[in-house]
This record gives sequence, structure tokens and C-alpha cells, in this order.
Amino acid sequence: HYIYDIINDDWRGSGDIKVSQLAQINSRYDNPIPRSSWNNLLDEWFERQLQRNETTRVIIKESDILFLKVIYANTMSVKEDKGTIEYEIEHLVPFARLRDSINEEAKITHSAPKGFPISAVSNLCLLKKLVNQDKKDKTIYEYYEEQVKKEKIDPTEAHKKLREIERLSITKSHDLDFVKSNPISRDEYTAFLRKRFVELKDMFFKAINVE
Repeated sequence: HYIYDIINDDWRGSGDIKVSQLAQINSRYDNPIPRSSWNNLLDEWFERQLQRNETTRVIIKESDILFLKVIYANTMSVKEDKGTIEYEIEHLVPFARLRDSINEEAKITHSAPKGFPISAVSNLCLLKKLVNQDKKDKTIYEYYEEQVKKEKIDPTEAHKKLREIERLSITKSHDLDFVKSNPISRDEYTAFLRKRFVELKDMFFKAINVE
């Protein structure tokens, strides 16, 4: 219910009257939330995210962070969570590449820049801070491909590190092939967001034990 209310923005501007109503016997908090209600809520929430028209970096919304935390609480070990390695929330399709695509598209169409849903929850993942800072505007796959070419790491080790990352990125290399295009295709980017959200939603349901 806590997660549901935050995603549904139920408590914005609410006060003592709502608390009093919900504290009564047979309030909605006395009953589990059915999967159908979760599906409707999450799908509507995600569709609103796809309408975002972002051209600059934005602060990741608290509801998005909460949704990811629920998934990662069921994915990461306590050792990873409490260890010395720092993690950051990062864009799988790098912000700089989306920004450049927005500008390039505007040049081609001779129109005002039209943003992307850059910070949609299905474009976000946890990534080790050092890797995130080092890869800059590359995808995780482009980054390790470059590391191999520069002989900073051998292919076997690169493959191993990518498998570790994919446990948290919830991607495969072919998922991000479209990022190599310039400008990035809006349709392909949206298809990527939709596909990954289906996977995230399934992991979310497993994490909160929704049958």
C-alpha cells in the first residue's frame, strides 16, 4: 500500500481528514491490492512517463527510485548493498546521446527541439559509480568493447563484467544496438522502453509477492 500510494500520488496535499478516514475499520488498507489494480496503476504511470518531453537533465522522481529500489532489494545481496562499492542510477541510453539526437532531429526537420522521455524509469538502472563515470556517453556494451580494443581488459574478463552488470541492467547487448544510430530513432527508443518496462514490472511483482 505504501508503494501503491506513492506511485498513485495519493497523499499529495492530504491531511488529518484523510488519515482519519483511512484509520477506520474496513479501510482499503485492510485488503490486499489485486494484480489487476497494480497492472492498471503501473501501466498508466508508465504511459505518463512516455509523454515526458525532456531536453535537459532532470532530477529522478522519488516514485521511480522507489520502484527500482523494490526490484533491486530482491536482486542485490546484502553484501553488495552494504559493501564499499558505490552504485549510481544511470541512463541505459546515455543522456548525451539522447540530447544530441534531439538537436540533430531538430536540424533535419527544421523545427524546435522535441524532447525524449529521457528519465523514464525503464531507461534507468544501477551501475557501479566508477564504471559510470568512466564510460561517459557510451552504453555499457560500447564501453567494454572499447576497453578490449585498447587492450585494457581481455575479452573473457569483459564478458564476465558485462554478465555481472546485466543482472542489474536487465538488458542484453542487442537491446541497445539502436543507440548507434544518429539521430536515435524515436520508435526504437520507445520500443526499448516498453520492452524493458514489461520485464521490470514482472520483477516488481515477484519482489512484492503479487501472484
